[in-house]
Amino acid sequence: MILSLFSGAGGLDLGFEREGFKVGLAFDIKSSAIDSYNFNREDSHGFVRDVSKLTLEEIDKLVGYEFKPTGVIGGPPCQSFSVSNVNARSDDARHDLPLAYADLLTQLNNRNPIHFFLFENVLGLKSGKHIEKYHNFIAAFELAGFTIQELTLNAADFGVPQDRKRIFIVGLNEAIY
Repeated sequence: MILSLFSGAGGLDLGFEREGFKVGLAFDIKSSAIDSYNFNREDSHGFVRDVSKLTLEEIDKLVGYEFKPTGVIGGPPCQSFSVSNVNARSDDARHDLPLAYADLLTQLNNRNPIHFFLFENVLGLKSGKHIEKYHNFIAAFELAGFTIQELTLNAADFGVPQDRKRIFIVGLNEAIY
């Protein structure tokens, strides 16, 4: 069972579903994204929520029991980290979303071991002006007990007619693997 954060319409989820995973819950702040997410899935559980304010209690209340996913996937909105964003502001609240992801992951892992996580975002996340935030949330993942691997993948290498590079950070629980 997987928890999907910042799910959007569910593209990342679809990849995991095609490999046999079941997404138990999905959250995104945009209602149009969740409408699409739920429309395209039978028995879906997509909810409109601000992940930065999401609590374990709220998650449990939505499902009616203590939710214990084996994996967490997601990629927060990338606009604040994009090198294309020439009007980026240092006080953009979206800068803190990777830490919100790490915090929720830590809470879930403390309650019941999470086997793995996958975090996706743009390369600008590691650029000079964001590098400190990048190191902070990587440290948060490591403090939560995960061994981290990072990959840079380009959508063009997978049949997509775009040059679209992304960072994928995969964490495996050190207590399990």
